[in-house]
Amino acid sequence: MIYAGVLKPFVGAISVGFLISLIIVIWLMWRYRKWGKDRFLTESLVILVVFIASLITVFLLPTYNDEDVKYGEKLSSCRMIEENAYNGSFNENVNKINCDGVITNIPVSTYQKMIYAYQEKNKGG
Repeated sequence: MIYAGVLKPFVGAISVGFLISLIIVIWLMWRYRKWGKDRFLTESLVILVVFIASLITVFLLPTYNDEDVKYGEKLSSCRMIEENAYNGSFNENVNKINCDGVITNIPVSTYQKMIYAYQEKNKGG
């Protein structure tokens, strides 16, 4: 998991790579009418690999911003009352925390994400 500040210089390049690969796939499909099947399939597979790699990088790689880090810092100063408490059949389990006398239920995944972002930022990551 990567802090958003680390990826800022690359987000534009990754997005451009994604768009270029999409344009190339569309262009290849248009040119398919003039080429033979073998050449089209070979070049399309190469472009498809680039396209999928771009999708994975842009959409599946989690990033964190300064707000996540600040919220994680706030959560780390709170006292955990109950961890992974059942919250009903159709709801995510929650962590019950006590922050300055105020008891709050925070979904486990949100809590873990914010704490992780805060810890990674403190490590220098």
